[in-house]
Amino acid sequence: MFPYVAGEYNRPSFKPIPEGLYKVKILRPKEIENKQHTAKGINVSFSVVEGQYLGRLVFDSFYIEHQNKDFEAKEQNRFNGVLDAIQRKIVHKALDLDNQLLTIKVKIRKASTDGQFPEKNEVVDYFPYNYSEGDDNRTSDIHSEDIPF
Repeated sequence: MFPYVAGEYNRPSFKPIPEGLYKVKILRPKEIENKQHTAKGINVSFSVVEGQYLGRLVFDSFYIEHQNKDFEAKEQNRFNGVLDAIQRKIVHKALDLDNQLLTIKVKIRKASTDGQFPEKNEVVDYFPYNYSEGDDNRTSDIHSEDIPF
């Protein structure tokens, strides 16, 4: 291991991961506010916990309070998807999300035509951790009638 030379060892790639479903853990949730103080929300990093892309990060933000009420409603709906996936009804602070497991559906957002923004991953849906493609519903086994209690 030593001497350690920067750049010689498995640096994580920041290229987008392929589109698909990924089992992830929420890392470093952080409360945010925009520069104009017109929006508040949460930034999260999703760390892939299984498969070929183990350890890769996908980033997401949720603006839960926003001066544009249509945008705010859309963002709250997205955030509710996360809460449903981790089976939480309420969070009191961003850190309540830390280390929660779920499955995310990732797409690749194309680079902007002016070259200002490169292509990147975009999270388009949130599912319980035990979800797999083709499942009829999003509820986990915790709500199953088969559990004897």
